[in-house]
Formats: sequence, C-alpha cells, structure tokens
Amino acid sequence: MRNPDPCPAAGDGGGVKVLFVIGSLRVGGAESQLVMLVRGLVEQGVECRVFSMEGNGPLSRELNAVGVTVVDGGYRSGPGRIWLLRQLSGVLFRLYREAGREPWDVLHAYLPMANFIGTLTGRTRRIACVLTSKRALGTHRQRSRLWHLFDFVSNRWCHRVVVNSNGVREDALAEPGIRGDRITLIYNGIDSGRFQRALPERTAVRASLGLAGDEVAIVMVANLIPYKGHGDALEALARLPADGRRPRLLLVGDDRGMRDALEQQARRLGLRDQLLWLGRREDVPSLLAAADIGLIASHEEGFCNALLEMMAAGLPVVATRVGGNAEALGEGRFGLLVDARSPQQMAAALGALLQDPERGRDLGRRAAREVAERYSVEAMVQGFLALYREGCRAGSG
Repeated sequence: MRNPDPCPAAGDGGGVKVLFVIGSLRVGGAESQLVMLVRGLVEQGVECRVFSMEGNGPLSRELNAVGVTVVDGGYRSGPGRIWLLRQLSGVLFRLYREAGREPWDVLHAYLPMANFIGTLTGRTRRIACVLTSKRALGTHRQRSRLWHLFDFVSNRWCHRVVVNSNGVREDALAEPGIRGDRITLIYNGIDSGRFQRALPERTAVRASLGLAGDEVAIVMVANLIPYKGHGDALEALARLPADGRRPRLLLVGDDRGMRDALEQQARRLGLRDQLLWLGRREDVPSLLAAADIGLIASHEEGFCNALLEMMAAGLPVVATRVGGNAEALGEGRFGLLVDARSPQQMAAALGALLQDPERGRDLGRRAAREVAERYSVEAMVQGFLALYREGCRAGSG
C-alpha cells in the first residue's frame, strides 16, 4: 500500500484514493447516486476519479465542478457480438492502463458490465479493495448467457458486493459465486433539504405548466423504458372515475424509444389532454413540489431513487411492490403499495388518494420524516468510508 496507515480515522477520508467504474454518466438512478457519493467523499478528503465506459455525459459536469476527473473508456455501441467484444476489449485495456497510473486503494464498480471489467482490472492490478455494486434485480441475465459468466466472475473475484436494499440482497444471494458474508447493505442517500426548499415554488411552477388551481397532478419520474411501467400507468389513469376534473399526469424522463407507442396508447384511451410530456428536466424538485401524488409503476427496481425523492418532497406515493419499494415505504406505512402490472390495483390506490386528500397529506408528512431520518447523504457517505477503511486494512494486512 502507498501509505503506512492507508485507512483514516472515522469521518476522515484523507489519504484514500478511489477509482470508480461505471457504464455511463447519463442521467439515471445509479449514475446520480455515484455523483452524490463522489461529491460527499471529496468533501471528506477522498481523492476520486471516475472511469466512464461510454465517456462523458450530462452528469460529468457535476463531477468536474468538484475537481473530479472523468476518464472516457472509449466504448461506442454498434451492431453485433463481434463489435461488442472488440469494444469491451478496448475498454478493458484502457481501464487497466488507467488503474496503473496511480496507486489506488479502492476500485469501486457500478452496474453489471462495469462490475465485470472492474473486478478483472482491480484484481490483476492488485488493488487492495475491489467493490462491486448491485442496484437492481438480476433480470439482465435473461437477455444473454454471457451475463451469467460475467456475473460469476465479478461475484467470485471481488472483495465485497454492495447492495442498496434487502430486496436486492435476497436476489443477489441466489446468484452463483457469491457468499452472504461478502454482501454489505448501504442504502441510497438523498438530500431531503433540496426537495423541501422547492416547496414554496409550487404555485409558480404549476402556473408555468398550465395546471389550474384545483387540478390534481400525478407525477412519474422515470425514463421511458419498458420496465418502468408507463403503459400500466396510462391504463390506470383511464380507469379513474370521470366525475369532475380528471387528474393530469406529468411524465418526467428521457425518451428511450417508447414515446411514440405511449402516445398511441394515450390516444386510444382518450388521455391525450391529461398528459404532460416533460422529458429530461433539471428542476425535478420543483416539479415534485407542483404535484399532488407520486406514482412508481415499475415492473422491477433495486432501490428506487425517484421514490425516495417523492417521499422527500412530502408526496403521497402509489408504488408497485417490487425490489426495495415496500422496504422504503415501510410496507405501506408511508405510501400505498400495489402489485406490478396491475392497472386495476393502481387505479384503486390512486382513486383512494383522490377521494381522501387528508390521508394523502398525512402519508406525505410521514414519508418526508422517514427519508430525512433514514436515507441521508451523510449516512451513505459514512457507510462507504467505513467499507473502504475495512478494505484498506484487509489489503494491507
């Protein structure tokens, strides 16, 4: 190891060097959590660098703003398996070279492919602490048999696997090559104050969106990806009673190829006038402040950042019972849970909140307190610092 005592005292990250590996820095849950963690670590004196397989993305600017270098891994998508293997070989070579430029104490990889190449690089470079992160259920292995091999290698060779919910932990335990004593649970962090500070903007933001004073706004924050369940949300919206003004649905997130199909579905269901397609936004706290109900319709999740954000904003939430959603909502104490792929249950839960606004406000208040007390950014950062110190000590012993 570089330092005689590479592991700082509790709360002090000075002297620790961490190389992060991730697929991209596009806007997404795992990517946003990495950026939040890196910012917190930098404040603690940890030296960080981020290797992004697909190079710069919108979140790179946030890392550069705190003095963190982003290294472009050179991966570019293309047709066919041969192209994929050539691209991955190039990425692996660049990461191996980057990992040799500095005496890193920790290599911390995020998401399946980064876990694979990060583990190979970290172990061959003899980095003391090689961590992988599982932030969703292992459904990616259904797409190709190669994923079984990649996951087996990263599970078997890494020093520690970090999960962000008990749901992900239970799923990980069923994977080959992984041992329960090498799994560590660290919950996602969230800056609750950022969402609370946006609440006074409600009236102005609603006016900018064209929402009437008595109009109920339901918000989904999710990129337009099949497993996020937008189609189910539209079906649920169409099932709500038509008495009085029908709620509007705010759709916040990048179009990943689904918008045309969803617009066709909306026309068929007679919902066109109820939908606001907002795309990717930088003002999510303000949009949540303008809404009345949060909706998570996902078919699968690890630990949903959008759900925590809605809770932090004090919104009553209807969420599918997948991954860590039930865990975050206290099995229904802080929001309403429904089965995935069940527009009927979703409509019933939304209808219950529409009929009883006071119940919704009470759920929202309790949810906001829960997030502030349990899912702080500080707790997440300190959890990872403790894990890095443990890994440093094990590697230097």
